[in-house]
Amino acid sequence: MRYKVAASLMLSVSLLAACSGEDGNDKEKVDYASFDDAAVSRLVDEGNYAKAIEIIKGQEDLGVADQTDYLTLMRIFLEQQNGIAAEVAIERAIGKGADKASLALPRARALFMQGRAREARQVLEDGYSDDTSVGEVALLLGDIANNDGKRDEARAQYLKATEALDSDYRGHLALALLELGSNNLDAAASAADAAGALAPDNGLVAYAQGMVARYRGQAEAALVFLNKAVEVQPSNLLAHLELASINIDLGSNEDAQKELDIIYGMAPEHPMAHYYTALLQAQKGELQKAEALLLRTGDLTKTFPPAVRTYGLVAYQLQKYSTAEPYLERYLAQVPADRLVRLALAECLTNRSKAREAMQVLTPLLGKDSQDQDAFIQAAAASAAAGDLQASRGYFEKAEGLQAPDGPDTPARRRLLAAKLALADYVQGDAEGAKAKLTAMYADADAGKDLPDREGLLILGNMQLETGDLDAAVKTAERLLAADEKSVVGLNLLGAARYRQRQYDAAVDAYSKALAINPDYQSALKNRALAYLQAEKYTEARSDLEQLVKAAPGDPQVRGMLGWAYLSLDRPKDALPHLKQAQAALPTSVTITTDYAEALAGSGLVSAAIEQAKAAKKLAGGREEILKYLDGLLETWEKQEAERAEADRLLKEKAREELARQREEREKKLKDAEAAAAADAVKDKGEPGEDKPQGRQ
Repeated sequence: MRYKVAASLMLSVSLLAACSGEDGNDKEKVDYASFDDAAVSRLVDEGNYAKAIEIIKGQEDLGVADQTDYLTLMRIFLEQQNGIAAEVAIERAIGKGADKASLALPRARALFMQGRAREARQVLEDGYSDDTSVGEVALLLGDIANNDGKRDEARAQYLKATEALDSDYRGHLALALLELGSNNLDAAASAADAAGALAPDNGLVAYAQGMVARYRGQAEAALVFLNKAVEVQPSNLLAHLELASINIDLGSNEDAQKELDIIYGMAPEHPMAHYYTALLQAQKGELQKAEALLLRTGDLTKTFPPAVRTYGLVAYQLQKYSTAEPYLERYLAQVPADRLVRLALAECLTNRSKAREAMQVLTPLLGKDSQDQDAFIQAAAASAAAGDLQASRGYFEKAEGLQAPDGPDTPARRRLLAAKLALADYVQGDAEGAKAKLTAMYADADAGKDLPDREGLLILGNMQLETGDLDAAVKTAERLLAADEKSVVGLNLLGAARYRQRQYDAAVDAYSKALAINPDYQSALKNRALAYLQAEKYTEARSDLEQLVKAAPGDPQVRGMLGWAYLSLDRPKDALPHLKQAQAALPTSVTITTDYAEALAGSGLVSAAIEQAKAAKKLAGGREEILKYLDGLLETWEKQEAERAEADRLLKEKAREELARQREEREKKLKDAEAAAAADAVKDKGEPGEDKPQGRQ
């Protein structure tokens, strides 16, 4: 508490000093003592706060400032919302004899302005003078209760204020804003109308009336009130924000941008302005710009539902499924009827190997009377991912018989449905038939330009890749890139085909282009790391893999690849923890088990390495090259272990010999000591016949 008071005093002094004349000799030119209280009060009434503060500062320096001067400062600083300086002025006024009880209300206001609501409440509870306005106290107590989330208490205080201040709009305005926040639109409208009748030209009242109209879905009426609000009060940031939002909803993007430009002029980093700008960018397809702006909104994407939705959908469209998933889940929990979010979340879950969860999300859209083609397509993909191929085909066939939800079907959309049906055939074992069907369907040069066609071409390209038709896969990837040069899936497909053709540098180039477009495209990052490993560029591979481990620490394949990179960089101790985790998750992988054995041996744990190498031999089956390699490792390690055992045996034998020698030496020393002691005893007794020394008489 002492620090706060000291800081307040320092700030107050600095504020006063900052308002004095630029020339340090100004105080010699102005007779500050000649200004009486009435003259200073007139300056305040005229809004000339700087001059009033300068005079009072001059009088304070001369030692003639009294409680009236400090009360004037209090009035100025409260008007300027400067709670710290107002509190200091109040303390000095009390120090000059002002009545403490009469200043309880302004002191509580000053504390509340500083965010010290509990202290403000305590000041009022401690008591205030009888002439203090009950209505003003009720207004402040209402604000304190509202700040504390106690809406019922706030409502009661605001109602008390409207009764006590029957010709004052502020109690009605506070009630209107409170009821808006509680979604009580009828009560909010009644309070806003009452405030409007008392203060028809007040900007905040017009803002409240505009918000009521907006929440009631009366966009045009809301625009009238909000435009009036900013006309009366150009600095009304909230009104400008709502105008931007309404114009976006109405599709008047140019008007929305004008409002945003005004907001940025007042508050360059305002999070809601960033959100609305991101919304405009997303509508234009500038998804990465939208994402960058959303990341600058701070907690808005966690606390403001529309921002949660926007960020989730933007991340989904950028194929950042792990990022999008929690945001879409959070929004859907609040607004379960949002079909677009439900479909996006289902696709995110399917792509993250959570097919069962995806089906649960889709269930409300799959009723027996459902005509939602997109929902059935998503259900088919999720069922296929879950291994239920029969259900997958059933959903595809259902989708094929429905019309697209956004209007008449296009040839491209029909081709996409056929491609997904062919994929079901492919999964069920008819690889050549499915591939031939798609090849014929997309033989037309024009088939491939629309978005649905690109998805179908990707299905074809993956089939070609998996069946070893690599030249055809390259051509399909090139068709995708001809339609959209920034197609990350097309670049990923091209990279995969070049990789299988053992053109590792070309593969890396394709993956790198995909990552330049979408740095978080984990499939391309993982594939590039594998290409680096095959090209023996282990440092580059390690960099990609460490990034992947941070993003997906539970992926055993990534852990295994990172272990491989560290082994190849002759860093077995760094490889060991990654390979240990990978081997625990994939115990039947002969490659990972072999690498784990080598990491153990390189870390000096040869005995454990031999055990893992023998396990790898069992996993290798009849693969002669692997068995031969493992036999070579075992021969080396077993020889090392035998040499180590022999060295240990010799060391132990030498130790035993040394112990025996030391024991013999100790025993000899003991015998020599006993013999010497016996000789000394004989000497002490004297020789026979020799006179003994006489003791003292």
